[in-house]
Amino acid sequence: MKKMKSTVLLIAAFWGIVCAGIFARPSAVGAAEFKPVAVISLTDADTFIKTAKDVTAKAGFPDVMASFEQFVGGIEVFNKTKPKGIVILSDGETFQGYAFAPVTDFTELPMASTLELENPSEGTYLLTLPNEWSVHFKQEKEWLFVSLTELPKTLPADPSVYLGGLEKKYLASVEINVENLPKQVCLSLLDVARVMIGMTMTDENIRVNFDSAIDQAEKALDQVKMIRYGFLIDPVTSDMVLEAYEEVFPDTEFAELLQQQSKRQTGSIGFFRPEDSLLAGILAFPIMEEQKEQLQSMTKLYFSQFREGHEGVGLDEKDSELLGQLIDNLENAVSGTIDAGKFDAGFSILNTSTVLGITTAAEGEKLADSLKRFVEEIVEKIPAEVGEHLKISVEKYKGYQLASFVFPLAECGFPELPDTSKNISLTLSFGTRNDSLCFAAGVNQNVTADLKKAIDASQTPVILPETVYVIAPAAITKIAKTWVPQLLEEGEYTDAVKAVKYILAVFEECPRDATITASHVYNGLTVTGKLTVSAKLYPVIAKLLKIVLESKSATVHEDVKMFELDEVEELEEIEKSGNGQ
Repeated sequence: MKKMKSTVLLIAAFWGIVCAGIFARPSAVGAAEFKPVAVISLTDADTFIKTAKDVTAKAGFPDVMASFEQFVGGIEVFNKTKPKGIVILSDGETFQGYAFAPVTDFTELPMASTLELENPSEGTYLLTLPNEWSVHFKQEKEWLFVSLTELPKTLPADPSVYLGGLEKKYLASVEINVENLPKQVCLSLLDVARVMIGMTMTDENIRVNFDSAIDQAEKALDQVKMIRYGFLIDPVTSDMVLEAYEEVFPDTEFAELLQQQSKRQTGSIGFFRPEDSLLAGILAFPIMEEQKEQLQSMTKLYFSQFREGHEGVGLDEKDSELLGQLIDNLENAVSGTIDAGKFDAGFSILNTSTVLGITTAAEGEKLADSLKRFVEEIVEKIPAEVGEHLKISVEKYKGYQLASFVFPLAECGFPELPDTSKNISLTLSFGTRNDSLCFAAGVNQNVTADLKKAIDASQTPVILPETVYVIAPAAITKIAKTWVPQLLEEGEYTDAVKAVKYILAVFEECPRDATITASHVYNGLTVTGKLTVSAKLYPVIAKLLKIVLESKSATVHEDVKMFELDEVEELEEIEKSGNGQ
């Protein structure tokens, strides 16, 4: 959490540098060597169009790029085989910054004839904007350079060398060379941020949190070598990938942290079941000493607000006292976990509709005791005709104290349920141990068994897997039908329900291995994070986007016809159930 805040502040400082670079005047002759502080890379037009055509074809729209391809192809002075980009350079004190594009004659571009350009010298053009800012253009052989200030007299023969090959790997990317940032300028910007936060933030806890994050950003200036973000389409699988990469210097605190992260172990692996889940996630990380103060401060802030929120909510004196004790023990559990220096958690929403979760929690048994007394007090107030159907069981299992509650919905206050839902029972199971809490919930007979299975699989700690989050949209339909089985019934529906049924049918077309995943790979002094969207999801994403775009002008029934849903067996049933409306 703290590392993320410090990275955000560091990037904010970088964009301050970018602005300074864009508006800076060219440096004097004889200045120190200019090095790239940051580059923004855009791949060549041919590669972009070819990739976009492949993606849109897989999404079911093979011709959507035709007009764009024709437009770009008609610009003869634009080289479609070379990249575009923006580069910011610094010599440690001053800046140079400009955008560049592979254009052989600026005056022949379609937009050039519509602009009121000045031509102060050969190959140089000036556009004065209504706000009196100026845009400078300079034609240098096969490249066009653009800046908001006067361009340097000497420009590179091939500016794409500054991209360092990024244009070959990514469709678009941003790379920040932290080691080349002017340290004093960045420190000054961070000092300004510290003063501004001190002046505007009245809450001391928030100020402490931001001050701590600024301290980490200052450390990053000396310890982080480079940060990169890139967007690409995998050339083999056609999957969409958003990548984040960071490299640190050796023998630093950040390098030690990466080493620790690469060896992280988790005791929650049984609760991470991506192979048969709609959504699954797992995380484990050490809490550094300097992070503890910030997290403890945040904990106090959040729980003080939570206490204020529950006051006066209509509880009687005894219930209010029990709830207060529960909140106190919950805060102690969070605070104790922070002091212990490790966080470990996992969760899954299984295809069977069971929700599983586990988290580290210091003094879990005390928290469990107060939770038990609070629940017992609530149960005592349940009317007898409902309470007699409520099933409660308690047992010991693998060091956990398990408590399960089964609510037959039809007998527990929901008599008007449809026939297909009358046999549904909601099961809640909780497990507590002095160092962790776990739970399971669902509307099937295997909830407690699923919890025990997860506990069994978590007995031996393992190295945290590279893939830490998985979403499998194909499971949405199955889970929805479990929780709301009346969606399967025939009958007359409102447009809203028709839309839900349609969307569920769209998701049902997804292959099981069509997923969205997040992963982290640690390798020495580097860490690479990836968010990957499977190419098998493109048709689903395209259909859902089309619904959103046309929902304002078309009814659900028209959408069904527009998407030719009659070709899908289950959607034929939707048409029949609507009785032609």
